[in-house]
Amino acid sequence: MKSVSDFSFQFVEVPVSQEIGEKVIKLWTESAKISAVEAERRLKELVLVLTYKSGEIIGVSTAVKTHFPQIHNYVYAYRCFIHPKFRAPALDTQMIVRTKNHLQELNALDNENKCVGIMVVVQNEVLKSQWKQAVWQGADMIYIGNTPKGHHIRIGYFKGARI
Repeated sequence: MKSVSDFSFQFVEVPVSQEIGEKVIKLWTESAKISAVEAERRLKELVLVLTYKSGEIIGVSTAVKTHFPQIHNYVYAYRCFIHPKFRAPALDTQMIVRTKNHLQELNALDNENKCVGIMVVVQNEVLKSQWKQAVWQGADMIYIGNTPKGHHIRIGYFKGARI
């Protein structure tokens, strides 16, 4: 069984290096079934890569600053993907916590359109059916409603955020 200690987390800078970009595009196109065009576009949103002890990139998180009208503020729209054969307990929580903390640090340096936190649309049916807590412990992601398609919307506010 895989554990969190089998993985390493690396923040990336944009523009993404060619080596990392090629590996991430391969992960997305082969495992997440995302088109090459969409994968290339998402490289600009890449925040973190997750690497297995073998050195293989097996997960990523992305974020893009967006205005979220329901709370009348800017948030980072967060997305993550972990290759199915490498999924392990608490790995997704580690990704969201690390990404959130990193974005909070970057946000403190940004004077335009400050974000109040991160927002995630939960499309995974297992998460939606089994993780029904109002607040996800560890990640501090608060349930705020559903999309028209029934996906859960969660917000993780930055420390000291004001709405």
